[in-house]
Amino acid sequence: MAVLPELHRVALIYIVRHKMLSVRAHNRQLFYCPGGQMEANESRLDALIREVREELSVRLDRTAIRWFGTVQAQADARPRGQTVVMHCYGYGGLMDPIASNEIAEIKWVRRDAYPGLLADASALAFDLGLRVAGSE
Repeated sequence: MAVLPELHRVALIYIVRHKMLSVRAHNRQLFYCPGGQMEANESRLDALIREVREELSVRLDRTAIRWFGTVQAQADARPRGQTVVMHCYGYGGLMDPIASNEIAEIKWVRRDAYPGLLADASALAFDLGLRVAGSE
């Protein structure tokens, strides 16, 4: 059996009042952290800024973005065994997100309400964000 390649994605962890900003794409059931795939020759940070602008119509202030860490889990809607590696960034600025392009819905998710609501990697990213924010 062939080994499936890891999917590398960038993700924004934006937590306000113990709720994390999450998005649901059209034709998907689960919610995800905003973000996505890097284009050829694009840095992770540039990809994050572009993806958030495309998905949420928000221009992130580069100086307010902070590296949080990496999480890895089974990729949603992919063959069993294919994992997603999410390179996670926090954001210390303000934003007023609007669902755009492939995003059908925005939801602010509480930690105790996310089982079954968030994709596995996004749930891990939420936990990562809470740990990092709690250590500041």
